[in-house]
Amino acid sequence: MLKERGLIINDEKQALEQLRIISYFRLASYMRPMEQDKGNHTFKPNSTFENALDLYYFETLQ
Repeated sequence: MLKERGLIINDEKQALEQLRIISYFRLASYMRPMEQDKGNHTFKPNSTFENALDLYYFETLQ
C-alpha cells in the first residue's frame, strides 16, 4: 500500500520487521510530512520509508 502511494522502500524485509515492532499507526505520523497529497496520502518524490524510520528513532531516543 505504501509503495503504491509512492513511498520508496529500499529493504522490504526490514520495513516489515520494523512495522511489526513499531506498528504502522505509530509510524504514520512520521510519514505525514512527506505526503504530497494529504487527501489521497500520496508521497512526494524521493520519500523513503527509511527516512520516516530515522525520524522516528531520532525522536524516540532523545
